[in-house]
Formats: sequence, C-alpha cells, structure tokens
Amino acid sequence: MPVVSFHHADPTALENFATWCKENPLGLLVLSDASGATLHRVGCPHIAPRDAATYRARQLCSADHDELVGHAEQELGHPPTRCPDCL
Repeated sequence: MPVVSFHHADPTALENFATWCKENPLGLLVLSDASGATLHRVGCPHIAPRDAATYRARQLCSADHDELVGHAEQELGHPPTRCPDCL
C-alpha cells in the first residue's frame, strides 16, 4: 500500500485524513511536527480525528509498517519514535 500524506496547508486535509482513518482501521501513521516524528496506530488517542491540534502537523499514513517507516526515514532523515501508548 502506498504512503499517503496529509498536511494542514491543504484545506481538505482534516476531512481526507479522517476518511483515511475510517477506511484503514488497522493502519499506521507517522505524525511529524517541529518536535519530531512519532509512529502511531489508527485509533491512538494522540491522533483522534476530532482533535484539531493534530492537524497542525503532517501525517504520513500506510497499512504497511515497513513501507511507512522507510518512507518517513527517507523523507525526515531519521526513523520515527514509537508511541508508547499504541505500539
């Protein structure tokens, strides 16, 4: 599965990200912002679609763990840390 990216600069990002999460309940995402990048499972309370603050960051999403982590590492220059609450 390809890696999909959502960013707050896109006015449709919130809706598209929420839709992706509903369609991929077993998916993973990397939430990245100025403080770093963290790997989460869809449904983690840190990335709840109702939380508007989440969308100030960029999300890289995929159902394929290895593809997502590899993509994030290539794009960000370092691997994401794992969320201690959902992974």
